[in-house]
Amino acid sequence: MVPQCPAALVALLLTLGLASWTTTTAARAQAPSPAGHFLFDEGELPRGLELPGSRQTRRVEMTPTTLRIRASASQKTTTIDPIEIALPKKPQARAAYVLRFAAPGRARELMRFVEAKLQRDSPESHPRVRLEADAVELIDLRKLAKILARKHQHLTIATKALAPKKREQLLAQITPFLAAAELQSVRRSLDRNEPLDVDRQLLPAFARERVGKFTSQRGPNCFRTALAFQDPALPRSAEVNSKAERGFHGSMINNDELWWALSHRFVEVDTRSDSLRYGDVIVFFDGVDPNQPMSHRWLKHASTYLFGDYTFSKESYAADSPYTVKSLTEEWRSWQERSPQFGVKVYRYSGRKGNG
Repeated sequence: MVPQCPAALVALLLTLGLASWTTTTAARAQAPSPAGHFLFDEGELPRGLELPGSRQTRRVEMTPTTLRIRASASQKTTTIDPIEIALPKKPQARAAYVLRFAAPGRARELMRFVEAKLQRDSPESHPRVRLEADAVELIDLRKLAKILARKHQHLTIATKALAPKKREQLLAQITPFLAAAELQSVRRSLDRNEPLDVDRQLLPAFARERVGKFTSQRGPNCFRTALAFQDPALPRSAEVNSKAERGFHGSMINNDELWWALSHRFVEVDTRSDSLRYGDVIVFFDGVDPNQPMSHRWLKHASTYLFGDYTFSKESYAADSPYTVKSLTEEWRSWQERSPQFGVKVYRYSGRKGNG
């Protein structure tokens, strides 16, 4: 969070030569809002290119190696996200839940371990247990991975049913994001009327390398993901990623840092006259008050639009959230349920040559 910096204090700090960090961060938080308006109804958000094809809902899982790293290394470094499991309140239900991920023949030991942890560390109203190195041998990591699995929409584009105009629109929208060899692969599939796999062929390198996967780190978040989809160097730049947060991986982007990037490297899309395009960043705000100046504190989530009703994002900074393709409707409703003062804006990257 960014502290307020009164003008008199800034003047004094400037005199003493101590104002650089304070004035920079204050200016970031007070960056002027681009012109535009909030969207409060999903129906107001004009979907972009509609493509024929199929969707398969998959469950993506952490690897046992990732879980082992999280259980073991979280005691050594704060940037590794520990494994924390929310448990049922009632003892009988809790025992049944723990049994689901106990190693063969170790269920009683794991239950005793869990109950001892709860008595020491967790309030009865919200029982949670942290699974660290001393618990690994009691756990079946593959079973635990299935419990922690998340939904991912695997999309395939049916090029046989893709009209010539839509082929041109698709190529025009993805061209700024893909390398020459990647575009050649897409054109080859279009020429041969072969299905296009979105995960493998229609995502830029940053997203393609991570889609359907988890990280062990605490820090890589939705803001960083939305910026890196545009250009992996963007969230690494000193201008954007201006400060490190203790206990988090250095790739984490805070809401004031995203706000600076949106104000200086993006233009707001007026959705009253323009539809969504591939690569647009959809920003979810909380605590929206039309009568107050915009604040970076309102920024809660960001995702990247693909086409139709689909987005690419990472839900949070937690290691339990993978990089996935989601339904925009699903994402909208999920965040709307969390806040009665929910609103959305759309931004388009202006830092790329030939992209507005």
